[in-house]
Amino acid sequence: LRVKNIDYVVTGSVMQDGTSFNFYLGIWDVYENKRLIYKKITFNKGEEDIFVKQITTLIYEFITGEFGFFYGKLMYTLTERPGVIPFKKVAVSFVDNGFINANLFSNGQDITFNPKYCKETNDILYVNQSRKHGNSFVVTNTISGRSQALELPFVERKIIFSPNLSKDCKTLIFSIAEEGATNLYSFERSDKIITKLTATKNTINTSASFFENGNKIIFTSDRTGKPRIWVMNKDGTEQKMVLNGDGGYYSPSVSSDNKKIAFVK
Repeated sequence: LRVKNIDYVVTGSVMQDGTSFNFYLGIWDVYENKRLIYKKITFNKGEEDIFVKQITTLIYEFITGEFGFFYGKLMYTLTERPGVIPFKKVAVSFVDNGFINANLFSNGQDITFNPKYCKETNDILYVNQSRKHGNSFVVTNTISGRSQALELPFVERKIIFSPNLSKDCKTLIFSIAEEGATNLYSFERSDKIITKLTATKNTINTSASFFENGNKIIFTSDRTGKPRIWVMNKDGTEQKMVLNGDGGYYSPSVSSDNKKIAFVK
């Protein structure tokens, strides 16, 4: 099980028991050389699709610590160890015709993070961090594999991060850190217009995402002293706090029916 540059290895064996099959799943820590998970999954002939989803769910739960069936694509950053410095690459795992596939969508010697997936165009948006060129946004199509950097109309290099896309993938929202503050900006990809949405000093506004068909934006701001959940119109007007309490609130996201907010507290 000693595999170079791999953190975990998934193993399995199948044994037939009459009309059913027993699959024994193992997840191993390569560096410690020990098995972390060993679980039996039983399925009948004709239930292969459910069986694959069960395996994918177990691996997903192990990676993220979250629970629930995983039916679609799992997007994450993969940390590699080519030397002393770890490099993160954007990867996607998905179920296709009964098989679990994993594709890398970024490479080279740069660090990539904050991946976001757009279902409408099958694009992945992520941050590419280069020692030579600084941070930039890259869009990669998961079908063709082609990548394209988003050219933002800034003269000077900016510290840009935490990007997100509207549902139609035409509008980008992101954070810029400068002069002791972090503020939110929107970027219309078609006409290349940038709009500054927040203008607070000595505060952090970040982790923004769209809801209500792109008419509203939810985000995190610590302008009151601690990170809280705020909402505003897509043009930055009518900013108001919607979640307040003990501790800090981070990374908000609104459900598709606009009735629930998921966040980290």
